Amino acid sequence: MTTRLQKIVFTMMVSAYFVFAISTFMGAEFAIELFSAITAWLTGILILVCIENIEVFYISSILLSIGIFSWALSDTIRFVNHYILGVEPLSYVVRTLYLLPNYFFAMALLVYMMKKLKGRRRELSYLMANAFCVSGIGFVLIGKLLNIIASGNEVTRSSTIRAMLYFLVNFFVILLIIHLIRMVEGESLKRGSNLLPLGILCYILIDIQYNLKEASGQEPENIYTNLLYMLFMIMMAVGIMIQNKKQYVYFFGVTDFSAKTIRRRVAYTFVVVLVDLGAWVTGCLKLNEALYIVILLMAYMIMTYISRSDMLSETLLEQQMQQNEILEDKVLEKTRELKEANEYLEKLSSTDLLTGLYNRRYGYDYLDRLHGECKENGRGYTIFCIDLNGFKPINDTYGHEMGDRVLKVFAERMLSLPERYIAVRTGGDEFMLIMKRGEDEESIEKEASSLRDMFHTPIFMDTYEFNLSASIGAASFPEDAGDTTTLIQYADEAMYIIKHSGHKDGYKLFDSSLVTDVVRNEKIKKRIESADPEKEFVLRYQPQYDVSRDKLVGVEVFPHLKEEDGDVSPSVLVPLAEELGLMNPLGIWITRTAMKQVSDWNRELGRELMLTINLSPLQIVDNDYIEFLEHIGEDYNISNSMITLDVDNEVIMGSVESAKATLIRLRKQGFNLSLNNFGGGDINLSYILECGFNGLKLSRTVVSDIGDNPMSLELIRLIKAMADSMNVAVTAVGIENEEHLSKVLELGIETMQGFYFGKPVTAKEFKLQKVAEKS
Repeated sequence: MTTRLQKIVFTMMVSAYFVFAISTFMGAEFAIELFSAITAWLTGILILVCIENIEVFYISSILLSIGIFSWALSDTIRFVNHYILGVEPLSYVVRTLYLLPNYFFAMALLVYMMKKLKGRRRELSYLMANAFCVSGIGFVLIGKLLNIIASGNEVTRSSTIRAMLYFLVNFFVILLIIHLIRMVEGESLKRGSNLLPLGILCYILIDIQYNLKEASGQEPENIYTNLLYMLFMIMMAVGIMIQNKKQYVYFFGVTDFSAKTIRRRVAYTFVVVLVDLGAWVTGCLKLNEALYIVILLMAYMIMTYISRSDMLSETLLEQQMQQNEILEDKVLEKTRELKEANEYLEKLSSTDLLTGLYNRRYGYDYLDRLHGECKENGRGYTIFCIDLNGFKPINDTYGHEMGDRVLKVFAERMLSLPERYIAVRTGGDEFMLIMKRGEDEESIEKEASSLRDMFHTPIFMDTYEFNLSASIGAASFPEDAGDTTTLIQYADEAMYIIKHSGHKDGYKLFDSSLVTDVVRNEKIKKRIESADPEKEFVLRYQPQYDVSRDKLVGVEVFPHLKEEDGDVSPSVLVPLAEELGLMNPLGIWITRTAMKQVSDWNRELGRELMLTINLSPLQIVDNDYIEFLEHIGEDYNISNSMITLDVDNEVIMGSVESAKATLIRLRKQGFNLSLNNFGGGDINLSYILECGFNGLKLSRTVVSDIGDNPMSLELIRLIKAMADSMNVAVTAVGIENEEHLSKVLELGIETMQGFYFGKPVTAKEFKLQKVAEKS
């Protein structure tokens, strides 16, 4: 925002100056005075909007802007006097205000050099003495020049004094700039922006000739001179703007106080004294003026010798102190290095460097120690296993740097929890909180609810708002298990169950009924990791009917894992495959096998069946799988228009831009997009429109209540009316009896699937001839 504001003000300033220049050359007096003031105000404002993070230039920049604002104020009063009040434009107040910029420019330079020479008091004193002495000599000489120029003209004494003081300031500024350029080391000067000192120097030089005319009683006003004044102030502002952007660092060299240099300065001073005396003898200078110059020169030399002697003394003292401390410093340095190394190694071994939380290894060690303590003192503790929801899309869409920043925010929240909590990062977006329980038994459910609210609180970062949540599982000692390994396993299982439920933003406390599920899921995980899909997985197909034509129109495919006592259903298999990172190979096998089977059925039937494939959240953001899906149909002569991709409504409600972009991409490739489980939870109509969904499936829970709950029937009616208005097809799933069929058909829904038409069965069990005859 700051950079954008700078560009806006800069553009306005340049435009105003352009109009000012055109008006000057055209002689448009009204426009000249108006746009001179506008340009000056914008120039001062540009400096103010550039002072952020400008460090050593900060106060100097403010002083520069005040000087330019005094010019702008002069122009403004002048314009008001001329065109509104109808009085003399260049009043005494206006003329005085026009003198102020020089004073503020001098203060800006002085403040900058004082900051750069901070801690180098002797060099600063010498520099100031040098500048004041030479300025004083110039003050005397300019006084003589004014007397010569103004001879015969009526010039008041107050005007002469004001001009003399003004010239003293101008000489002082010029000398400061000369010293500044001389002291800045060569490379710094080449790399930096010279516009600022150059602008001040040019402004002062042109102002000297202006004030010489004014002091001698001549009319100094010149419209073209005003153009130059304004140009030089713009150079100052642009110099500050460049410094703000580039952040140049200027290094000041050390002043030379060697014996050779001192002798050379004495020689120069002696020559100037001789010239001064010659001017007195010849009558060019009065005695008091010649003495004043001699006094200034003597003061300059005294300050030079004082600075040299003090610097030499300080140097010798510093060398002696350094020699006395060098051994001590070496010892301290080695001790500090060893201490820092030990601390760093300890931190590496115990802390996750990104978040500042304990790492997995240290967290488990701590848990073992806490477990032993609790067994001795009879107290308990609770383990919360936590998995973030919606984090992967942030990494995919905004990059890993943004993802790391989000993780740090959650880490800060966990570190701010009461002292009874110990926070551990166990994986990418997985955490474990260990809560020590005191004598007053805390409500585990209440604690879990508070943690859920903490993770659900939005994160505001830059211009983005991230609404994440967490699935939380909890297990307690000694209530749920007597060892840490089992407790972690139980808490993880409870988290897993809530993670893959309809409302993953929640928590679950472990209970004994989950023990069987834990054992079974561990067994299934081991089988999935080493399973051969062709031998141990099986696909089941459920028919889809167009009831109005009594015709089979497609099949939906469901993956199962073979077991001796039955198959593992997709509701269990898919979440475990996602957890193990196996959705890509499993999804490719499902898609390839199903397409081959449907291709065979198409040849047998002599027409095309629609194939419906369910996409998991991980597949939607898996570019490798999406690219495979876009081209696999060509291998089996199945067009994309005959493939429906089912996406669960819960996935859409929690998705971000990456999922949206993938769905739009698939729709453009000709795939049909169907929103599954619609009406069973929250609804996001904008995604239906923006992503190009051309179908939706009613939630089974809504269809199952159609006979007992009139509200379910009314909800389906509203969904059908809404879908028709958006040209979206509606499919009713979960049709189990004649009542479901008739009521849904009355509402105008013709495409259906459910146990009434056929359960999901293997390809061998699928009665193709029977359904073909029926169709």
